[in-house]
Amino acid sequence: MSGTDVSSPGALVPSGADIGDIYVNTNTGTIYFWDGNSWELTATDDQQLTGFTFNDATNTLTLTLENGGSVNVDLSSLSDSFTDTNTTIVSFGIDGTNTNLVITDSDTNTYAVSLADIAALIDTDNQTLSEVLSEGNSAGTSITNV
Repeated sequence: MSGTDVSSPGALVPSGADIGDIYVNTNTGTIYFWDGNSWELTATDDQQLTGFTFNDATNTLTLTLENGGSVNVDLSSLSDSFTDTNTTIVSFGIDGTNTNLVITDSDTNTYAVSLADIAALIDTDNQTLSEVLSEGNSAGTSITNV
């Protein structure tokens, strides 16, 4: 239910509500509930957060509240289980059959890429020159394979 009839706890109108019904005052945004006898405020908590800390070892975020309490949030499920490793390229060349580009890193992992696959991506702009126009003195100019 909503409207402006309920503006403070203890209000009796609007009537006909069932226990637990909710009412929102559309002017103030305040939420009330029907307790069987009157409209009452829902529970509120206007505490401020005073600090955030993160524990790398446990992946726990701790939120400190103004009343001295705190809330812990376990963020372990968001953490990856992989170890990040930086490697360097120690070998970069063509294999013995001249068919693959082969890269080897400092952890001896080898990665091969087909030279045919690379070639298919380049030199794809095959155009034919069909006309050559020349103006003025063209001495010494030679055009072949037109």
